[in-house]
Amino acid sequence: MAEIFYWFLNMQIIASLCALVILLLRRFRRIPRRLICWLWLIPVLRAILPFGAGGAWGSYGLVALLSRIWGRPGRISGLSSQVPLSVSNYFAVAESYDPLTFPRSWQEDLFRWGGYIWLLIAAAFILAFILIYGMTIKELRDASPLKDHKGVWVSEKLQGAALYGILRPRILLPAGTEASPHLAYILLHEETHRARGDNLRRVLAFLAAGICWLNPLSWLCLKCFLTDLELACDQQVLSRIGEEKKKEYALALIEQAAPKNLFACAFGGAAIRLRVENILSFKRMGLLAMLAMASFAALLAWFLLTNPTGGVR
Repeated sequence: MAEIFYWFLNMQIIASLCALVILLLRRFRRIPRRLICWLWLIPVLRAILPFGAGGAWGSYGLVALLSRIWGRPGRISGLSSQVPLSVSNYFAVAESYDPLTFPRSWQEDLFRWGGYIWLLIAAAFILAFILIYGMTIKELRDASPLKDHKGVWVSEKLQGAALYGILRPRILLPAGTEASPHLAYILLHEETHRARGDNLRRVLAFLAAGICWLNPLSWLCLKCFLTDLELACDQQVLSRIGEEKKKEYALALIEQAAPKNLFACAFGGAAIRLRVENILSFKRMGLLAMLAMASFAALLAWFLLTNPTGGVR
């Protein structure tokens, strides 16, 4: 357990640095939120995977640059020298790293018991999430199907339209919404969430934050990611309906403003002012700009996910 927790803490350091990069990129509104949502995968991978891909170009990535001034790469126990994978070692307090041994017994005890506490609280977070989610879904079982709209249900217990469920998500509307003149926009938004698999992405984000609960940045990143999901969905809807209808779509969003829901993708449930501003300023991206953004994302992923080859002996 001491070895697992030691490397986990090292993983949180590089994951935090990657998260700061994504948080900085969020400040540039010209970068599509759909791309930002995928870029959030980088700090998640850094936080939960104990290694980074190596190879000839790994010596030019972020970890390699940091290793020259702080920390050094560590070999993964049991892997041959031909496997281009290594872990990041920033604490550098151990006496040896393969296997991991500490110069003082209290250091090993500290990492061992720290590991037990980390796992216990992480399990408690995940269990609480599962229980609350289950209770939320159970409360909405009495919803009735909306006529002429497959997969759409109406409930008296809702304050705003939302998509509920993971394996077979269904759209739920509060009573009276079926008579709204903006019903088509509301349904299109939730259908887009369903097609994108956003409910599953939300659940995975909550699980990742629960595992990394001791990293304060994980909760900030979770909040930002949930907002980015809504902004990305709005942009995808606008791409389908056209720029000329963005004012109507913004009015529909304001009409359906509702409290935030952690467990569902709600039409009007996240950062209304920010979403309206992004909707009104939306412009379709040209092919050349899309190719430039894709190239930038690939370059950024290489820079943040690669490790230098070599290892601690």
